[in-house]
Amino acid sequence: MDITKVSEKGFKKSLSMTFRLFSELLLGKFDKQTLKKIFSSKELLAAFRSCYSSEDGDVLAEFASDHYRIFGLRISPYAASYLTMNSVEQSQMEDSLKLLYSKNDFFYPILEAERVDHIGVELLYLSFLLDKDLEDDNVTDTGQAQLEFLQWHVLSWIVPFKQNLDDSSVSFFSLLLNSLVEVLHLYWISLRKDQHTELSLAGRACKKETVADILPTIVSEGDLNLESSSLVQQLINSPDTDLKALRHFFMTPFACGFFLCRNEIERIGLCHQLPISFGSRSQCFASLLQSSMDYGRFGNVVADLIVVVEKWRAGYDAYSKDFSLFYDSWNKKCQDAHLLLTKMQEKLKESHG
Repeated sequence: MDITKVSEKGFKKSLSMTFRLFSELLLGKFDKQTLKKIFSSKELLAAFRSCYSSEDGDVLAEFASDHYRIFGLRISPYAASYLTMNSVEQSQMEDSLKLLYSKNDFFYPILEAERVDHIGVELLYLSFLLDKDLEDDNVTDTGQAQLEFLQWHVLSWIVPFKQNLDDSSVSFFSLLLNSLVEVLHLYWISLRKDQHTELSLAGRACKKETVADILPTIVSEGDLNLESSSLVQQLINSPDTDLKALRHFFMTPFACGFFLCRNEIERIGLCHQLPISFGSRSQCFASLLQSSMDYGRFGNVVADLIVVVEKWRAGYDAYSKDFSLFYDSWNKKCQDAHLLLTKMQEKLKESHG
């Protein structure tokens, strides 16, 4: 999309329709009308046909099955899964979003059945703000509200979310996120130009009581301080206690910089013939860690986790430098996780040497 070749209103209308379509697809609201919208987009149609052979009938059920397999079983589509450290922060984020939506009279039936921090709902809210600008020229421009929401609620976690989908066996959603990230980047550039602002994720250079305030503070290198951390030594001396700490760290993307999905946990367990219990992602990972300790294969699991982290770091490094504001902090967290795992590996070798 070339913003120099369309009017401002045309650009906003096109963006609103695009966000609404992406919202429908990511929420799984896929019907024949959605199919027609896909067919009107050359890029999405090519992605769709690369994954689904039929154009009607069974394709609706096939898409619904893929959507559930990805977002119902493997990958979280919720912002709080990436941006909060615990259930208390998650509740605070959801409450703040509900208040924000309510203040702006944003309501759709989907909100009664879906969490407010779902990526599809957030895109629908951006579409709503764009429509608000288009409906009445006398309405106060929502550009600043769009910019703040885009930065602190969508772009702040879209990169690790996309990275997760890149590993998905269903390529349509990965291709969909490729297109979405490109559109969001273009949208962000246009908003910054319109608002004449240079907001920084690191500096939080914005007034108080904005949507930026609902996000947790980004952990800095000094806060984590892995060089002097006693976690590795504690793990050798007291496995039961430290396995809990390790589980929390690697089950919290905002701490470790990446999302360790259930598929990856199961793959590691299968590779080393380790029994894994059923349950939540966190319970499965706890079971993997405990089994690896019980069967003397903890070093193998650590080595596999290092490979996973390196793959995520390579994914972040592949992004355009123009987008660095939204992946640098995640990449840094991955570096910290890599450092931690490397130190653990060294300690394990020393203990068995």
